[in-house]
Amino acid sequence: MKFGVEYQQKKLVKENNNKIAFIVGSVESGKNGVGDYTRILAKDLMSENFEILIISINEPIKKPTNKKIEEIEFLQIPLEYNNVSKIKLLQYHLEKFNPNWVSIQFVPFAFHKKGIPLLFFRKLSFIKKYKIHFMFHEIWAGNYRIYKLSDLYLGLIQTLSIYYILLILKPNLINTNLSFFKSKLKKFKPNLLPIFGNIPYNFEKKRFIEIDSSKINIILFGGLSQDLLGFEKQLLFLFRLFPSNGHLVTFHFVGIQNSLLPQYLDLIDVYFSKKNTIEWGFLHEDIISTILQQAQLGISRAPLELAGKSGSTIAMLEHGLPVLLKPSKNNTIHNFPEIEAYSDLLFFPNFENIVLPKKSTYTNQRISLIKNLAQNLNEK
Repeated sequence: MKFGVEYQQKKLVKENNNKIAFIVGSVESGKNGVGDYTRILAKDLMSENFEILIISINEPIKKPTNKKIEEIEFLQIPLEYNNVSKIKLLQYHLEKFNPNWVSIQFVPFAFHKKGIPLLFFRKLSFIKKYKIHFMFHEIWAGNYRIYKLSDLYLGLIQTLSIYYILLILKPNLINTNLSFFKSKLKKFKPNLLPIFGNIPYNFEKKRFIEIDSSKINIILFGGLSQDLLGFEKQLLFLFRLFPSNGHLVTFHFVGIQNSLLPQYLDLIDVYFSKKNTIEWGFLHEDIISTILQQAQLGISRAPLELAGKSGSTIAMLEHGLPVLLKPSKNNTIHNFPEIEAYSDLLFFPNFENIVLPKKSTYTNQRISLIKNLAQNLNEK
C-alpha cells in the first residue's frame, strides 16, 4: 500500500514539470549573494515557462511572510524558528505548490548557524517524492586554505555532513559553480554551472550617479577577505602600475563591508592615500551598475580558483572592468572554464608584466546559462 501511495505522489508531481521550488537561506535583497542569484535565476526561468516558489528559511523577521513579487511566490520563514516549525511550513507549502523540482541553493551556514545543517536535511527527507536539484555555492571550511585549526575540524564535519545529505536525498541533478568544487565533489558527479553577476547592467541610466572621471577609479565590491598580505601585494602592484599618477587613484568600497575595513584603509594609506577612498555602503543595483560603468578597474579579493563563485567579481567582469585577482599559485585561467570567457580582463599581481588589460564592453552569459539549466531540468 505504501508503494501505491508513493507511486501516486510521484505521478502527480510528474504532471507539474514546469514548477520549481527553491530553498535558500535568505533572499534579503542586496545583502545575500545567493539570495540575489536565486531571485535573478527565478525571474529568468519564468521566461522559460517555469512557475516559481522561493522558500527562505532563515530571515531576520518575526513571523512567516507570504508575498508575490513579479509573479514569483515567496515564503519567508523566521531565523528564530526551530527546525520542526520550519519543516512543517516547508512541507505544507511544498505540497500546496506541488513542484516537479525542489532546488536547494546550498551554503552550509545558510542552513545552520554553525555550518552543520545535517539535522535539518535529515528532516527534509520527504522532498524525495519530488525531483531534487542541488546547487553548491559553497562546500566545506578549509577546502581551499586553512586559516586556523578549527577550520580543519569544521571542514571534516561539514564534509561528512554533505556526503550524508547527498546519500540520503539522492538528488537527480547536482551543480556547482567552480571546477575546484566539482573536483572535490567528484564522487557525486556534479555538473559545472557558472554563475552570473548579481548586478544587472543599467542600460537606461536610472538612478545614475556621477563619479569623478579625472580620477583613476578602482572598485572593491562586496566582502573583504582576511588575507591582508594578499591585498598588500595587490596594492603594491597598483602602485607600480600607476607610478606617476598615484595621487589620482580613488578606491570605491561598494556594498556591505565588514570589520576588516579599517585595516584595508590603513594599507591603502601606505601606498596611496586613504583620503582618496569612498565608502558607498549599501546601494541600489542600478546605482552600483552606473558606478561600475564609469570605473577603470576592479579588485577582487578572490584567488583564481574561487573567483567564479563571487557574484560581485562576475558583475565587475560583465560590466567590462579589468579585475585584479589575489596572488595565486595557479595563474592559468584556461584551467577554469567557469571564468574563461573573461580571460582578457583578469590579471594578477605579476611584477614581471605590469600591464593593465583594456576595458571591454558589457558581456552577459546569463541567458545562455539559464537556458542550459532549463534544458537539463526538462530532460531529467
